[in-house]
Amino acid sequence: MKVPESTKNVKLEKGMYQAAKEKGVSFSEFLEGIDPVGESPLDAFERQLARFGIITKPGQASLVDDFYKTSESSVLFPEFINRNVLIGYLMGKNELKLDDMIATVTSIDAAAYTPTYADDSGEEEELYQVGEYGEFPTTTITVGKKTIRLIKVGRRLKASYEVLRRMKINLLAVHLQVLGLKIQRAMTKWTINVLVNGDGNSNPAPSQNTAVSGTLDYDDMVDFEIEMAALGFEKSHMCGDKDVIKTILKMTEFKDVQAGFNFQKTGEMITPFGDALKYHSGAPANKLLAWDKKAHIELVKEKGAQLVEAEKVIEKQFEQTVISDVIGVSKIFTNAGRILNITWT
Repeated sequence: MKVPESTKNVKLEKGMYQAAKEKGVSFSEFLEGIDPVGESPLDAFERQLARFGIITKPGQASLVDDFYKTSESSVLFPEFINRNVLIGYLMGKNELKLDDMIATVTSIDAAAYTPTYADDSGEEEELYQVGEYGEFPTTTITVGKKTIRLIKVGRRLKASYEVLRRMKINLLAVHLQVLGLKIQRAMTKWTINVLVNGDGNSNPAPSQNTAVSGTLDYDDMVDFEIEMAALGFEKSHMCGDKDVIKTILKMTEFKDVQAGFNFQKTGEMITPFGDALKYHSGAPANKLLAWDKKAHIELVKEKGAQLVEAEKVIEKQFEQTVISDVIGVSKIFTNAGRILNITWT
């Protein structure tokens, strides 16, 4: 594919990563601002790869060493790492992902964040005939009493340049995606903890018990569904550890022919009451978690943060390189998340 002249005229420098961070954008978005996509089917980063003859397609893929043919082409390597780590964030068919839990994302410039949350508990959802001095039911939005601190989650990439230089970049992409999956699992575990215990502002998830301690059956599932709906939230996701999910999958009521056919054909689990059913090793034992994705969790991120230490990658300092993300998690509506206690005595 012919590379546009505008792409060829872009001068790549490692300082672009800092400039992108200061603008609060990714390196790719920064490049797009310099060299807009126009009619090209490739984005700005992909056009730069083509400009330097770096091929990512399996069977034809370039070597990692090809990123270092020039000082300019080496600037592209950190973004290649970033992109593949982010692909890993979305991996996992039946395992709970961070994206399954997040209603909205807020970017900040600080290491701490004071969340806001809404309280409309006790208000009935019905029509009111308001007289001259009557009052409407109220939803109160307040500032949290405690700030949440952002945490860093990541892994160290321990490999020498000599090990990496002869590796095909499509193979390295596989390693990076799996690494991204592991980082995403850790962030999801942290978010599950906030769902259960709260974000520090006295807002743990409300809970209810099954009819019989140690037993989860279809009647418990129905009660759980209705109880949450009665609070004004539409449950969208459920999560438990593998034992809890196995119990649900084996319920006679969820063993209909169509559900079994879809599981065998696609590998995707059943959707009880229309809810996405997921498992995660970080889910507490003997509990089923549920939440309304559109109303429960706010993800807070460091503005313009890069996943990889760009300068070290450009300088081939791989053994000292850390791939990490910085996040915080807060609750928007406490009642948008709920716990079903299976063992409760």
